[in-house]
Amino acid sequence: MDLRKLWTLLLTGVLMGTPLPPAKIIPFARDFQAVLPAETLDLRDAVIVPPAGDAGMEIARKVQKILQDAWKIAFDIQEISSAREGSGALILCGSGMDNNPMRELAANLQILRTAQGSELRVFPQMMDWNRGVVYCGGRTESEILQAAAKLVKLFPDPGKLTYHGSEDRQQTFPAPEELEKTVRDFFASRNARKINLTLDKHMKDAFFAFRATGNREYVKAFCTMLQILESQYQESLQYSNHAPPTFEFHQFPQYLYTLEHAGVFTQEDRFRAAELCRKVLEGTMGYWEMKTSIELYRTETLQYQTNHYCFAARTVGNIARYLACRTDAAGMDYFRAVAAHVFEGVRPYPLSPEDAAGYQYLVYRIFTDYMLSTGKAEEGLFRSEAFQYFSDYAKMSFNHLGYTAGYGDANLLGMRGAFVPLFEVYEMTRDPEALAI
Repeated sequence: MDLRKLWTLLLTGVLMGTPLPPAKIIPFARDFQAVLPAETLDLRDAVIVPPAGDAGMEIARKVQKILQDAWKIAFDIQEISSAREGSGALILCGSGMDNNPMRELAANLQILRTAQGSELRVFPQMMDWNRGVVYCGGRTESEILQAAAKLVKLFPDPGKLTYHGSEDRQQTFPAPEELEKTVRDFFASRNARKINLTLDKHMKDAFFAFRATGNREYVKAFCTMLQILESQYQESLQYSNHAPPTFEFHQFPQYLYTLEHAGVFTQEDRFRAAELCRKVLEGTMGYWEMKTSIELYRTETLQYQTNHYCFAARTVGNIARYLACRTDAAGMDYFRAVAAHVFEGVRPYPLSPEDAAGYQYLVYRIFTDYMLSTGKAEEGLFRSEAFQYFSDYAKMSFNHLGYTAGYGDANLLGMRGAFVPLFEVYEMTRDPEALAI
């Protein structure tokens, strides 16, 4: 009998019927048995998922023809509402967030939220979907078909695809060695918030650079930064007022879902990533931002919570998801359940009772990001009264000159408070009115 698996069952409450809190997350050994994603993808049993909209099916048929002409396979075209529906690989095509599976990918940073040129992605295994994904993206039908043509040119055998990621747009990134040096110098200093800024700036730059170019040197640079951050995490918390990085860390596991396919992400890197996740998860669960949430979950009470609690819950949920599908860590169902409980409490309340204009939208933006990234942002959410109120309020906050009032700690002139929510509404729903404003 596998005693660790039995312990996992006991800790997650499967034997009792509800997720229970683990006493402690067991630290990972350097040689722990990581759950590795597949290295190759057999696309021969895949289905093509069309983008939403009137032209979606026609685009899917044209992609189908390109693939059939090259590979002599007539792929089925199916509309699906969730990445967990059916089996076999998915061939997605569209402009970013055109259906629920693509919204989940975009919210997890695996594809661009809004296409900015022809974009091709091949993932032999996507997150915890237990299936591979090909994404042919673009702003127009022509750019989507360009990605499909590139796919069959790169991979003449549909049974042996490997990871690929490319974006057809001009971008400039810092050199990998420059990123490494910046972080080395940063952690050798006494500068404030070195953990937070490394996550939100330098590691993010390395991730975006690899996602855009496929240059593995950026993955190596990321792993060097990971070694520095993980090894100095505890002692560096003093420069963040002893607060875990709850505002920034939610994206760290999302970086890993792409970087792990690079071929240079080693067992040592997986160990350090898992250990850093564990340290942040334990620290966050013991921090004040999660204490109310834990009690509300324990008492089965749904209640609105403001932005700090939601930032922390999103980070907890994302860490637990990664550790659940890439390690044998126990208790992850509990952490995911607590996070989900927080956002169920937020769901009916689209506007925050905060003291600044920009903050009014913040909690619901975190809520929608959580729903998107967990695959729960189906069409019913966007048709809900709360979401419509959120969208309408943002639209009506602008005057005839194109700016909004300012109060609290919001900028009186710039007032970007409603601009970002409105663009996100457009990305999620393709609402032309939101884009026009």
